[in-house]
Amino acid sequence: MISIVFQAFAIEAYVNLIAVNLYDENEFFGRFEEMGTMKKIKKIFSEKLNSDFLKDKDIYDLVDITFDLRDKLVHFKSRRINLLEMQDNPELFDPYILIMEHYEKMDEVVNTYPKFKELVDGLVGHDIFDTQMNNLQELMNYNIQEIYKKLFL
Repeated sequence: MISIVFQAFAIEAYVNLIAVNLYDENEFFGRFEEMGTMKKIKKIFSEKLNSDFLKDKDIYDLVDITFDLRDKLVHFKSRRINLLEMQDNPELFDPYILIMEHYEKMDEVVNTYPKFKELVDGLVGHDIFDTQMNNLQELMNYNIQEIYKKLFL
């Protein structure tokens, strides 16, 4: 179950990474901070990637199921137990029963992030994460060279 939660975290983090790279900082922090992840995805796809996320039905469904499962696992609401009601409606008291509706998709759900990332990278034309890591590496190398020059030359 933890892999489902981490898939959702990874998607959410990648969506924020995409957004901060495709929108200017004020727009990102002004418009995106309050939005849910699915709303962010739809907005990025329509505004910046010129694509409709809904048309990629397989990946859309997997992302949607991933967040549904994550919400059911992470945000399960505690309730006062009424044994008669529990016998009549056990799904109201057990988060694992609530996730069984997606049982047949579990193997796909635990691989949602790589599929989502591959779709986005294809639309962007490169891997945003790799590009950012390369830029940071170049900046770090430059800073090391400057420090070396000041210390030893």
